[in-house]
Amino acid sequence: MAVTTSIRRLEPAIRREIARPRVRVTARLAAITLCLAAFSLAGMGIALRAFSTATYQVGPARMSISTSFADHGSVDVYVPIVDWGVRAEPYTAPIRMSATLVSVDRRTALRTLQTPDDARSHLTAVEDQAPAAVREALLRAALLVLLGGLAGGLVGGLVLNAVVRRRRMLLLGLAAGLTAAACAIAVCALTLRSPDYGVFRQPTFYAHGGDLPRLLELSQRLTSAGDSYQSSYQQALSGLDTLVAGAAGDRTPVAERSFMVASDIHANWLTLPAFARYADHRPVFLVGDFALQGTPIEASIAGRAARLGHPTVAVSGNHDSPVVMRRLARAGAIVLTHDGRMAGDGTVTGPPVVDVDGMTVAGYEDPLAAQAGSFGHRLDLTPAELSDYTARVEAWFDALAVRPDIVLVHDFRVAAALRVHIADAGGAPVIVLTGHDHRQHVDRSGDVVEVDGGTLGAGGVFAVGRASAGFAQVHLTADGWPAAVDLISADPISGDATARRIALDPPS
Repeated sequence: MAVTTSIRRLEPAIRREIARPRVRVTARLAAITLCLAAFSLAGMGIALRAFSTATYQVGPARMSISTSFADHGSVDVYVPIVDWGVRAEPYTAPIRMSATLVSVDRRTALRTLQTPDDARSHLTAVEDQAPAAVREALLRAALLVLLGGLAGGLVGGLVLNAVVRRRRMLLLGLAAGLTAAACAIAVCALTLRSPDYGVFRQPTFYAHGGDLPRLLELSQRLTSAGDSYQSSYQQALSGLDTLVAGAAGDRTPVAERSFMVASDIHANWLTLPAFARYADHRPVFLVGDFALQGTPIEASIAGRAARLGHPTVAVSGNHDSPVVMRRLARAGAIVLTHDGRMAGDGTVTGPPVVDVDGMTVAGYEDPLAAQAGSFGHRLDLTPAELSDYTARVEAWFDALAVRPDIVLVHDFRVAAALRVHIADAGGAPVIVLTGHDHRQHVDRSGDVVEVDGGTLGAGGVFAVGRASAGFAQVHLTADGWPAAVDLISADPISGDATARRIALDPPS
């Protein structure tokens, strides 16, 4: 009995002695884990800093792009020639991407400035090549993180092996490096999936010395142009009815009714109130490109655009997305696709030809709109895709049960081919409405007339003060022939405006 009592008294002490090795083992494992993790992270950081910088061709420029870990995700573009840059935070991933202008092909840049067609082609090249450069830089960074993590873990294993004299530390170091690198890559990949393009509307400008005040002035101009921008544009439009009539001279047509044609707003809502007043409850046909990237934040433009006309008829452009077009439909616009009218939930019901204010109207959506709203989506078709798209639009028109009076197609290249195709086939007059090129023009093949109103959004919010806002006004006779087209353009900053009337002889 006495022996049993003594054992019971000693039992807590025995348990404490047994538990001490376990605590020591746990603490040792924790210390080893932290040590290997620290070495792995250090290896990843050193690898990115030492080897992530590489040069990429983006249009006429060569850019040096590097990546590094950061507390907040950011994109930094620096131009050493003028010693200033711009910074934005479009994602939450702990990655900082830094791009520096290395060189510019001088001949290409001069030719771009002198030739509008070259300017458009090189801008398209920049749009196409920039996402590819970013993706390549990110893939390079991921590979460096993996190699840096393995190297850091191996170095940590060597250090521990020198301390504890156990070779298995080398394997533990490699395993820790691989695990840490895989986790870092996974976290960054998940948080890079949905970048917020809206932050580029209000970036942070930075510079040195005397350039900073000028950059701040530019930033202020971009963010507070609203009132003066709208006011100047409204003043420019207010007297254009008289200006157009005077420009027409003795060729002023006797028009029964008229409608408005506009496109390429590119998220610039500042011109819309004045345009709505000028439209004055007439039908408005909007031929695509309501947004810049088609992101949900840009879809807010849909509410304003849908109220521009009575009614507003729309088709998608290459900068748009299903989100933008559904929002337009919910706001009351007549959104057309090749199969029929789109509802607010995205469903489409036929027939493809609808009645708008006594006119039969059809429209074909842009194929690139389905890819929009995601990071780096393409904004132009390859030659083969363009040819295929043109053939599909022509076949679609030929198969329509009712020949429309008006057809909406965003891409002017497809519209031009369709105009010639319809004219060659003969039949009743057709008006083809288009956009995309930001260039006002009226073209005619036989009894088929193509109208491009230019860019209603003056090139978009990033072109404030550099481009004019343009649209077209089409005058119809009693039998629906476009007797005249007014091409109207106004500078929203200065208020300078131009207008010219193109009279069209009656159909043969």
